Amino acid sequence: MLFISYSREDRATVAKLIEELAAEGIPYVVDLDLAEGDPFWREVIANRLSHCHLMVCLASARADYSPWVEQEQRAFQGPKLRIAIGSASKSIPSHDSISTVPQDRAIRAIRKALGPHVCDSDTDRGSLQERTQADARALLVLEEQRRLSFFLLSPPANFSLDVEGINGVITNGFTELQVRSLPRPNETIFVTTLPITNRQYRIFLGQTGYLQPPTWQRPNYCEDDAPVTGVNWFEAATFAAWIGGALLTEEEWIAAARGKERTRTFATATGLIDDAAAYFGNAFASGAPKLPISHPPNPEGFYGLCGNTWDWCATPKGPHRAILGGGYMDSATFCRIDAGYRNAPIDRDCCVGFRVKASVA
Repeated sequence: MLFISYSREDRATVAKLIEELAAEGIPYVVDLDLAEGDPFWREVIANRLSHCHLMVCLASARADYSPWVEQEQRAFQGPKLRIAIGSASKSIPSHDSISTVPQDRAIRAIRKALGPHVCDSDTDRGSLQERTQADARALLVLEEQRRLSFFLLSPPANFSLDVEGINGVITNGFTELQVRSLPRPNETIFVTTLPITNRQYRIFLGQTGYLQPPTWQRPNYCEDDAPVTGVNWFEAATFAAWIGGALLTEEEWIAAARGKERTRTFATATGLIDDAAAYFGNAFASGAPKLPISHPPNPEGFYGLCGNTWDWCATPKGPHRAILGGGYMDSATFCRIDAGYRNAPIDRDCCVGFRVKASVA
């Protein structure tokens, strides 16, 4: 049995490989059938990895920049086979001793690597189900967009932004958010010093009727002052509109993380990353978000911009939306300021939260 590790942008290549594996009678596991609504998808993958004898890594320029690919490949302790597609460079961590073959020799190399495990027919094979999933995703996106539009067209009547120096408080009459100023070209915006917490999101649910995130089914994800996670992009954007603000753009998030130091690598108090500065590097499918104040803020006064939880941003990335900051299961590489990634807007993830900006004319 083999597990296929890949970047979602390489799905066409995965589909072709699956057809070839099926024709050869080679059993495989692939995550194409994982639902975007499961914030604990890593646990599903971890269970699947435990039944696999080989990991086939589709190495491409897209996979190089995927924190999710890096996580699952770091988690698998068995042999790996690298299939080079496109402009592949470094998808596998450098400490792994791994064979690399071109795409047209993949099946022969897989059979050789699997050896006696090639005919494990008692295990389930993955399935694409692409059309059904695509239709369901499209309907969900339309419904989420409709709900968001209602709040975008109905700004809160009780919104206020009270400023004293560089600090401020925004409120819509139901909850308050602490903010700090962030000068931008032609305006000054005010950004929450902390990611939105479970406590603040709970108030939003009580006022809007939105459903609680599935992460709250687990006690270690419900602490009042920890970042809320497991919300999709539409829900994050709706909270921001409900409070009277918006999600940060990628450019604004980077400005808050880097300040005036254009060469700063990590958005920590020192600009460096270690266990005293940030929460990162947990084993695959382990850990939970900490309080953002567990580590000092960056020099601009913003907590949790490095590790702990990613932040949803407003910036589109094709059909996806940007996320930035890295999470508690990521390596330091993906906690860099410039190591942003993207998720589908209906994705839920136990490592992804958000923060809010506001401005006044």
